Amino acid sequence: MTEREAESGHAGWPSVRAVASLVVPYADTDAQGRVYYGRYTRYLDQARYRFWAVAGFDEADVRRIEHATVLARLEIDYRGPAAFHDRLDVRVGVESLGRTSLVLRYAVAHADGRPVVDARQVIVHVDLEAGGRPVPWTSADRARLDPLVG
Repeated sequence: MTEREAESGHAGWPSVRAVASLVVPYADTDAQGRVYYGRYTRYLDQARYRFWAVAGFDEADVRRIEHATVLARLEIDYRGPAAFHDRLDVRVGVESLGRTSLVLRYAVAHADGRPVVDARQVIVHVDLEAGGRPVPWTSADRARLDPLVG
């Protein structure tokens, strides 16, 4: 893990485990020239994909996990605007790992540190063949995720 990925997040938040950096595309802005609120979920997705890689999951693992998890809860607090061509960093850390769930915390900020969005995401590992019933994380997945909590 790089130094940047290991730096702390907000006070009381879990340590940052991954950072996804991006430049806001014009298509993500609204008539006011700001990032449209719904686009932030895509930025969280990018950070989560980066998180899986930092956690040691390969491409096949990421496809498997993303296919076998559902978003159970999403909380977003908007802190400040972002606009076309702004450079944003999306930091992600693990708040908790449950038997079937994973809680991730995100902080989206301008490259200079000005806050844009704070978010919390609860994803649940499910068995799609059993109608989406929650199932425990595999021992291999848990071995990668446990050390990243907090």
